[in-house]
Amino acid sequence: MTLHAALIAGQIRLSIEAVNEAFDSGAIQKLFEAFESRLQALTQASDLREQVPHHAPGRSPDVDPLRSIWQRWTSTDAAAQGADPDFLLCGGSSLSAIRMSTQIKQQLGVSIQVGDFLAQPRFSHLVALIDKARHPTRAPHAPPPHLHLVGNPQAPHLTLLIPGYRGFAVGMLQLAQKIQAPLGADHAVAIVDLEPMVQALGAHEGLPALEQQLTGLVQSLGLERLACMAGFSLGGQLALRLARQMGPAHTPMVCLLDTYVPSAIADTLARRLTAKLVRAGLRWLHTPPAVTAQSVMVVMPDAQAQDAPNPSGPSPWARLLKDLESAPCAAPHHHVWLIQAAHTLWFTALLRRRGTNGFDGSLFKSLDVYRLPAQHLELPKGACGMVASVVTHGIAQATSHNVEAVAPPP
Repeated sequence: MTLHAALIAGQIRLSIEAVNEAFDSGAIQKLFEAFESRLQALTQASDLREQVPHHAPGRSPDVDPLRSIWQRWTSTDAAAQGADPDFLLCGGSSLSAIRMSTQIKQQLGVSIQVGDFLAQPRFSHLVALIDKARHPTRAPHAPPPHLHLVGNPQAPHLTLLIPGYRGFAVGMLQLAQKIQAPLGADHAVAIVDLEPMVQALGAHEGLPALEQQLTGLVQSLGLERLACMAGFSLGGQLALRLARQMGPAHTPMVCLLDTYVPSAIADTLARRLTAKLVRAGLRWLHTPPAVTAQSVMVVMPDAQAQDAPNPSGPSPWARLLKDLESAPCAAPHHHVWLIQAAHTLWFTALLRRRGTNGFDGSLFKSLDVYRLPAQHLELPKGACGMVASVVTHGIAQATSHNVEAVAPPP
């Protein structure tokens, strides 16, 4: 559950983003109590609008076009925003920040990391990020492109976190923070910005080209540092592909966050008919959990339905999904942990290996399954605490970390 708050024309306006089950009076009341407490703390802070003059000497030439772009993705009147407004306080959100970054790329020709911006979502920081992108001075330990790093860049241990279908790094930021915090300064989390990597694929490139890029990212981070590769949904399939390429030389733990065998959930007529029959039978046995249509869409993405028509051929995502359907899922040298979203499992209507999301445990060195009472989309967001508890416990064991300091998996 997420509470969005914005200061609009002198009034605080609120909206709630949540899955269906969260809309009960108790949960909403707790959310508003937490917001009230946070608001009281903010009133004790210094004036949020005390900033540098708008026409400071030597200011960036990008300021004026950026203000125009900024205004499009915020809901507060321009005159009321002040010289250096806060994006979130002006009605922005993580989703609108992603869309704003896309417009910046199109109009100014500069790419920014959305996670870096949201860490300090002020206009002056956005200008600084644009200026830094135009005049890069990469630090010795700066993460390579398409990676967002949480924690100490020089940490001896590292977890690679791969988003799912159409995934941006910012969507996994909360989960990454939950994983990194209990492991301390000797562990960092690198989040792959998957969507721009896929969209940058050539007209005839697919899974092999993406694997090559991901392998390059892992090598730039250091294979010897890699303790875990965790992938959400489709990202778990990519994590298995990376593990398969590593072979016995490097065997980091692999965490699959509600990942399914691609061939088991391929969008075919036979599978649709089977799913209807299985769900009809299950209705006689018990009442199915409330699952949103969006959750089902993300588990089983229909590339033809979601990708706009492309006269030059299938979209990059459509090619990637097609390649994954026939790609082997074996990683015989790796320990694999599967974290299931129990409420979404009902909709997949698997007939074989239902308890392991279609995976054959004999294809891995070991396969441990943890079933969480959550929906698919909740895993990196509302249920990220439970997910992080499982992942950090496995990482602590793999890296001989102090397991007692890490919460046991649910």
